[in-house]
Amino acid sequence: MPTGHYRFRRSLGNVGSRFRGARPDTYPLYTGVLDSYPGAAAAYSLRALSRGWLAGDVVEVRRSSDSATQSFTANEVANGTLEAFCGVADGYVSTWYDQSGNANDATQIATASQPKIVDAGVLVVGGIDFDGVDDSMDLTSALTIDPSASGFASFISCAFDKNATGASQVFIRNSNLNPKHQIAFNTNGKYRYNLNDGTNNLFADTASDYGDNSLRLFSTTITGQSSTGLTHFVNGTQDSQHDTSLIGDTGASIDQISWASFPFGGSVKELILYPSDQSANRVGIETNINDHYSIYA
Repeated sequence: MPTGHYRFRRSLGNVGSRFRGARPDTYPLYTGVLDSYPGAAAAYSLRALSRGWLAGDVVEVRRSSDSATQSFTANEVANGTLEAFCGVADGYVSTWYDQSGNANDATQIATASQPKIVDAGVLVVGGIDFDGVDDSMDLTSALTIDPSASGFASFISCAFDKNATGASQVFIRNSNLNPKHQIAFNTNGKYRYNLNDGTNNLFADTASDYGDNSLRLFSTTITGQSSTGLTHFVNGTQDSQHDTSLIGDTGASIDQISWASFPFGGSVKELILYPSDQSANRVGIETNINDHYSIYA
């Protein structure tokens, strides 16, 4: 029988990335956050978020020395394989693979706008680094958020660089002005959730200043249209709650990681988006993320 690398598409149900080496079902039992809490609309990370992704590529990286590209599994990111590929050069993320199974990969073909993952041959400590100048990534398909339907939830593990360029930095949003959904980090250190249905605009800032550049877990849940429909959590603790009753069923959408007009500056480890209310699962999802990254006590 021929030997070598095997590549699988749509292996293990709806998983939609490339798999290399041993077949996924030969791996020891592993339980990822998406195994315990399935149904994500999109999920991006440098770790495997499910047992079906242990053999799956998490990023495609371009090295600066010759612009060659190669995809890497979570293990290859962690064990030095990615660094060996880059040598003494820098490495930039051209594709961040969606681990939800929906094949909604985040991509950037413009080399000048690709975020960095390897700096002079050394893996960036904070995850994927966005420069706050022009780095951004486009989702393959826009994600629609409709508070009047099934709700929404987002979980972001990132470190906001308060010294990055710009009066405001937008982490995720729609590339159009309205309707839009965005999560922004302002230079005042506050985390802003913005939801716009084309007519009504909800601005919801966190109550506290979180601008000291530390890695934090920002969680948001939308339970529907009500006076307490949107709730912010920072490092597992509720920060603020806001009224979504005026947001109609037109919905908003997300199609970018870092908006080019107000680009995000900082590093990100993980982004998981659910097209449904995850209030009942929030603590479990946060605990899984925190156990892995040790973000807070």
